[in-house]
Amino acid sequence: MIASAQALRLVLDLVSGERRWFATSLPMPRPAIKSAMNLVARHIRSVTERALEAAQSPASCRLSFTLYTSIDDIERAMDALRRVAAGAGGRAGASAAAAMNPPP
Repeated sequence: MIASAQALRLVLDLVSGERRWFATSLPMPRPAIKSAMNLVARHIRSVTERALEAAQSPASCRLSFTLYTSIDDIERAMDALRRVAAGAGGRAGASAAAAMNPPP
């Protein structure tokens, strides 16, 4: 969800790779907005699909993906969840934070 016009302008700049819209009052063309949002949706769909492929547990947790979520982020999260599910830290139910930052 885009919460403000400036947030939408920031998304347009991030997706296009050029600073044109953010912190301006230039009119934003509808095709540019639609194209940017389609790219963001495609990216979020791809990282969600990757997480679903990696998740093989009947349990559930909530992962939130954004336009800056990378496949590496998904891999780290899934590795942490696997460690939690396996009882990382010596007991079942170990925190995800501890699993994401195991001791060296």
